[in-house]
Amino acid sequence: MIDYQEKEVPFSPAELQKLKSERILAVVVAAIIWLVFMAVSIFLLINNDSGWAWLSVLLPAIIGFTFVYMLNSLNKDIAYGKKIQVSGVLADKTQRTTTSTSGTGKYAAAKSRTDYFLVIGPRKIQVELRVYAQYHVGEKLEIELTKYDNAILAHRLASTATRADFYRKIRR
Repeated sequence: MIDYQEKEVPFSPAELQKLKSERILAVVVAAIIWLVFMAVSIFLLINNDSGWAWLSVLLPAIIGFTFVYMLNSLNKDIAYGKKIQVSGVLADKTQRTTTSTSGTGKYAAAKSRTDYFLVIGPRKIQVELRVYAQYHVGEKLEIELTKYDNAILAHRLASTATRADFYRKIRR
C-alpha cells in the first residue's frame, strides 16, 4: 500500500494572522473596485436617458455578490481554524491545458492556461508551476492546505523515497 496520511491540525498564530490579513486586503480591494463601478453607474444614470440605464444599477450588484461569494471560502477557513496536512509519496504529476480562442480571421487570438497538479494518495492538489517543478515522482512530500479554499500554506520534502522503492510498492 502506498504511504499516505491526511490529518487536520490547528492553524499556527502566524498562519491565522496571514489569512486575516489576506481577508482585509481582499475586502479593501473589492470595496475600491465596487465604489468605482458605483460611481460610473451613478454617472450613467444621471447622464443617460436610454433604456439601458438599469444595467448600470445591476452591474455593481452582481460584482458585489461575486466578491462576497469569493470571500466566503476564506471566511470559512478562518472560522474553522484548522488546516489539512497531507503527507505521502508523490504518485503522479499532471497538467491540464485549456485553450480559448476569440475573433476570426486575421484578428483571431488564442489564450491558453495550464493548471498543474500533484497526486498524493487519492488527493489531487493544484499547485503553481514553481511547486510543480520542484518535486519528482517517488519523493515523500508534506503539504499543508486550507480546507475550503485549498490554498497551499506550506510544502516540503519529508524524505526521499527512491523511485525503485516507489514502483515496488505499486506492483504489490
